[in-house]
Amino acid sequence: MPHRCSTAGTSALLMAVLVLAPSSAPAGSAASMQAAKPKPCSGKDETCRRINEWFDAGEAAGNEGDAYQNCDGHHAPLNLAAHPQMKVLEMRNYAGQVPRDFPGALDAGGPGACILANASLASPDFSLVSITMCVPGAARRAYDHYVANHHWFHPAHHDYAHASSGNSDWFPAMFPYMTASVGSSGTELDEMEKFVHALSALRPDVKKKLREAGLVMPTLQMCARRARVATDKEYLSAAAHPSAFEDRANGAEMAKLAHAIQADAVPPFARIKVLEETFAAAERLFDTPASIARFHREAVPFHTVTVSAEDSSDLNRRPLTYHWALLRGDPKEVTIEKKNDSGSTVVIRFPKPSPAPIPGTEIKSSLLVVAAFVRNGAWYSAPAFVTCYNPADNRRMFDAQGNLKNP
Repeated sequence: MPHRCSTAGTSALLMAVLVLAPSSAPAGSAASMQAAKPKPCSGKDETCRRINEWFDAGEAAGNEGDAYQNCDGHHAPLNLAAHPQMKVLEMRNYAGQVPRDFPGALDAGGPGACILANASLASPDFSLVSITMCVPGAARRAYDHYVANHHWFHPAHHDYAHASSGNSDWFPAMFPYMTASVGSSGTELDEMEKFVHALSALRPDVKKKLREAGLVMPTLQMCARRARVATDKEYLSAAAHPSAFEDRANGAEMAKLAHAIQADAVPPFARIKVLEETFAAAERLFDTPASIARFHREAVPFHTVTVSAEDSSDLNRRPLTYHWALLRGDPKEVTIEKKNDSGSTVVIRFPKPSPAPIPGTEIKSSLLVVAAFVRNGAWYSAPAFVTCYNPADNRRMFDAQGNLKNP
């Protein structure tokens, strides 16, 4: 499938370290920590106290079998002293050059291992998340990580709410495969800490079930986003699904949600696909099972795309209900029409996007976003996204033909 957002210059991406010089690795070897059989969390805060109590009672899995990999030469490493059960994978250093197949295969942490990785890097203008969205094949590789219990964390840098970007959101799509943080070097570590805590808070039988199915990260994405808001109704709104996450004191709530999941009612998985569309081949940025991204390039007032969520699934075969939400866009212009009684298939009408404030913020974006969720009676799934973007509104990242400039 053609991708016009890439240029030949993106085959070897040159990246610059953002703010700080590389720091030394945290002290302490994984072997010595394992020998001491530590508790999952060494902190003294309420979240750590609860996790350790659950672990002592056999009600939480802890982080045994989980792994961390730093990919920026310890420029911004996770504080491993706070998570002594985490296995440490060999460090990589992508500063200077990121591999052509980024995000490539992470080091094996064992069958089904949960791996969290970060690279606190960017080019002067592009975040690694934006580049992953635009380089052909990279979004699919990111999805493959997502359903292999791997998750990447990167700073948004200038792509989101930065003075140099005019307080705009420059992300050309949306997917749940990576977590971007508001800011530059090290800002992603707060979100990564929350994922580590949530991993340890999962019940042992739940974690085993999710690991075997490759659904740990979709489940934690649901927990992370649901913990940002007070109600299920808000979870189905833009408030829970920004392009980049600013630090909030919601780590305890995320761990609590993860711990509340029972093995007979784990969250379902929303899986979407295009059945029909008016977007031209050159406007199709990528198609993945939890994110479909389109560019609006043609001189037409609107496009339509028929999307099915019928391939969504529940590990316990619970019946599903289907929910579609407009997260960004004018509801008079972006319409969602059900094509069957269950609402599993819809026709989405996208007008040509233009810059507008993201709901609840003053940050402007030209990205229109529809999210699909499924619910099994106990939990909503993580979102699957259908997006439409106008690259002509982003001369910072794209040229006059809508091709990604060489970062």
